[in-house]
Amino acid sequence: GGPGGGGPGGRGGGRFATVSERPDFYFYDFNTKLTLTPTDKDIFSLSFYRGKDNLDQSRNMSGNNFAFLGNNNDFVAGQDISRQREELTTWGNTGVSGKWSRRFHDRLYSSAMASYSSYFSTYERSTSFTGSALADSVGFFRGGGAATNEDNAVDDITIRLDNEFRASNSHDLKFGLGVSMFKSHYFTALNDTIQLLALGTKSRQANFYLQDLWRISPDLELTIGARGVHYDKTSELYFEPRASMIYSLSDRIKLKGAWGRYHQFVNRIANENVLDGGRDFWILADEERVPNFAEHYITGASYETDDFLFDVEGYYKDLDNLLEYTRRVQYVLRNGRREEVERGFFQGRGGARGIDFLLQKKSGKLNGWFGYSLGKVEYTFPDLNGGQAFPASHDRTHEFNVVGKYRLGDWELAATWVYATGKAYTAPISQYYVDLLDGSEFSYIHVSDKNSQRLPNYHRLDLSISRTFYTDPAKWVVGLSVFNLYNNRNVWYRQYDLDVQPVAVTDVTMLGFTPTIFVQIYSR
Repeated sequence: GGPGGGGPGGRGGGRFATVSERPDFYFYDFNTKLTLTPTDKDIFSLSFYRGKDNLDQSRNMSGNNFAFLGNNNDFVAGQDISRQREELTTWGNTGVSGKWSRRFHDRLYSSAMASYSSYFSTYERSTSFTGSALADSVGFFRGGGAATNEDNAVDDITIRLDNEFRASNSHDLKFGLGVSMFKSHYFTALNDTIQLLALGTKSRQANFYLQDLWRISPDLELTIGARGVHYDKTSELYFEPRASMIYSLSDRIKLKGAWGRYHQFVNRIANENVLDGGRDFWILADEERVPNFAEHYITGASYETDDFLFDVEGYYKDLDNLLEYTRRVQYVLRNGRREEVERGFFQGRGGARGIDFLLQKKSGKLNGWFGYSLGKVEYTFPDLNGGQAFPASHDRTHEFNVVGKYRLGDWELAATWVYATGKAYTAPISQYYVDLLDGSEFSYIHVSDKNSQRLPNYHRLDLSISRTFYTDPAKWVVGLSVFNLYNNRNVWYRQYDLDVQPVAVTDVTMLGFTPTIFVQIYSR
C-alpha cells in the first residue's frame, strides 16, 4: 500500500504519511471420506470436511510529517505520535454427511443422506494511539481507542431421499424429497458499544422434485422437471420449473439450451463499506428480506472429437429481490427534490449476461484447456445510486483460464494461469465538516458513483509437481504446489484512512507466493 498526497477533504494536508503493514495469513483444510460396500447392492459413505482461514492485517502508522484527527476534529501532529491498529479476520466451514445408496432393481436406484454444515466468519478491529505528552490535545491519543467487530454464522441440517428410475429406454426419472433446518446469525458493532445490526433467524424448508430425461429420438434429448419448496418464514410454496435440450446435428456437433427458475433462501448480502472494503455476509430470507430469485436462459453448441472439445455457451440471467446493506446515508430524487434515505437494507433487481468459450485437449501426455468468459453483471436499486444501474461488485468483463497437465509415468506436472478484469468498487471523493448546534462537528464523506471505480486487473500463475506411489494397502500422491508463482500483488480491496492528513490509501492484497506440500492417500 502507499500514501497519497492531498486526497479527499482536508485539514492540515500537504504532508505524507507512512503506512506499514504486517500481514499474516494461514489456513488449513481437512477432507476425508470413508466408503464401505457390504454387498454388491449397497454402498455406505461417511464424509467430513473442516477448513479455517486466519488473516491478520494489523498495521502501524507513524512518522514525522503527518497529523492525526484529534478531539475536536482538528488534526494534531507530533514527532512520536503513532497509531496501532489490530485487524483480524477468521472464517471457515465444517461439514459432515452420511449416505446410504442401494440398487433395489436394475431400473431403481435410491440414496438417503443426512448432513450437517456450519459456516462462520468473524472480524475484529481495534485502534490505539501513543504519543507525546507535550500538549493536552494529544492526551486523546494516549487513552483513546475504537473497535469494530462483525460475527456471522449459518448452520444447516438436511435430510434427503433421492431416487432414479429407468421407466423405459426413452425415459429416465429422478424424484425425491427433503427437509432442511437453518439457523443464521449476524451481529456488528462499532466502538464496542454501538450496535449497528443484530439478526438471528431460524427456518425450516421442505422440498420435493421430479425430473424426466426423455430421449425423443437418437438425436434429441429433452430434460424437463420441477422443484417445489415450502419455506416457513414466508409461508409460501415456491414452484421452480426447468428444462434443457441437447440436439445432435452430427456425431461431433451438438446444440444445447436450458431454462430454469430458481430461489435462494440463504441470502448473500452485499455489504458496502467505502472506507474499509465490503465484507459480504449471509442471512436467512424472511418476511422483509424475501428469497433471491433468478431466471436463467442458456444456449450453446459444441464440437467434439476423440482428442478435442470446443464449446461455446451464451447466457442471460434475470435477477430479482437482490439485497444490499450500507451504513452511509443515501439520497434519491423524488418529484425533483433530493431526499435522504435511511441507512440499512436496500432491495433491487439485476441482470447477468455473457458468453463462455472452452477449448480442451482431452488425450495424450499433454492435455488441458483454455477458457475465456466475456460477461456483465449489472444491478438497479431504486434507492441507491440515484436509481441508476451500476456494475455488481463481482462483475468481471474479461476472464481467462489456461490449464495444462503433462504426465510422464508416475510424475505429473500441472500449471494454471488466470487473468481477470479488476473488481468494481466505490471510492470516497471528498470529506467535509458540518458544525452542529452543540458546537461539535460532524464529517460527511462524498463518494463516487456506485461501483464506478475498478481495482487493478487480477492475474496469477500456479504450478504443481507430484509423484504417485503404490503400496499394498493404498495409493499415495505426494507433491509440491506453488500458488501465485511470480508473487503478483493482486488487490483484494482498497482502504482509505480519512483520519490522517494527507489521506492514506492502502491496497489490501491477496495471497502472494505460497508453496505447499501435499499428500493424498487412496485406499486400494
